[in-house]
Amino acid sequence: GKFVKLRINENYVNKLNIYNQVGIVAVSLLGTLEDDLDSSIPIDSSGNDQHIMKKSPALRPPVVNSYNDLSVDMNLDPQTATKLRQLAEAKTRAIDQEDYLTAKEIKSVEQELKTLGSKLAQLDMAKAAAVADE
Repeated sequence: GKFVKLRINENYVNKLNIYNQVGIVAVSLLGTLEDDLDSSIPIDSSGNDQHIMKKSPALRPPVVNSYNDLSVDMNLDPQTATKLRQLAEAKTRAIDQEDYLTAKEIKSVEQELKTLGSKLAQLDMAKAAAVADE
């Protein structure tokens, strides 16, 4: 689709919100536009287009990098988020080249880095809280 409709039902009622305002903290939209897809590519009768993907990597739909999500930036420090995005791109290249062993190794490194990055972000928040308390 080309449009996104956000419907906000009601605000949080309290004595400080006298104008009944609402706020949106974050919106993250992932996907591709319908116009980007080639409708001339045939799909078999079962609706399955796996045969197309096997024929040519150029005909595959674009891979959405899950690390481009806003939650990654909110839960990890910036350097870790950047490294995870680079690893995801390297993994996609490895899969396109059908180097599945390398892709598997990259995936395990991604998981380790995500765990360590989350711990690092927690430590940074604890440090900032300690500094604010002083």
